Amino acid sequence: MPTRPRSRGQVALLLVAIGTLVIALSFAGMRFTSGPSPVDAPSPTATSPATGPPDPSTQTPDPSTQTPDPTDSSEPADPTTRASDPTPSPQAEALLAGATWARADGGRSLMVSPGAALRGDTDLLDAAWQELITAHPEANTDSMFNQFRCHAQYAASKTTWNLEPWRPATPYAQTVLALCNPGPAVEPSGT
Repeated sequence: MPTRPRSRGQVALLLVAIGTLVIALSFAGMRFTSGPSPVDAPSPTATSPATGPPDPSTQTPDPSTQTPDPTDSSEPADPTTRASDPTPSPQAEALLAGATWARADGGRSLMVSPGAALRGDTDLLDAAWQELITAHPEANTDSMFNQFRCHAQYAASKTTWNLEPWRPATPYAQTVLALCNPGPAVEPSGT
């Protein structure tokens, strides 16, 4: 069966999707290389002819085969209670470490320092945005939100995210293709 020719709109959408993927991979520091994948890597406990069987002293013991220590007080006295989790929930951690207005690279910029919780979880994006615009209501524009979202999704590891209010409001895909900074490189005169 012959393939149907694609419309210009379909081709443009496909190019935007491919470009977004390439940008996302470049932001993540990935390279298009061939080589062994993590699946192909040998297991650390696998026996190989060069090294022989694994060394038992370097292996983690199986807790199900160990005898409990009667003097160990780390277990709760009541078996129905759970020990507290030492890892705080993302909601307990600050989503934003700070945000300050400054003059940067091309003009006025809101320098946002994301908190650890936001760096690892884009599901917290809306809550973090609300936190930001509560502290800086003038940042509540479509352009600033698209820049914020783009940085959270594709540049989370950056120390600060510079959001510029003078950048044009563009569709999100264009913001991503512009590496989160759509429009001119410097603030237009007169603003």
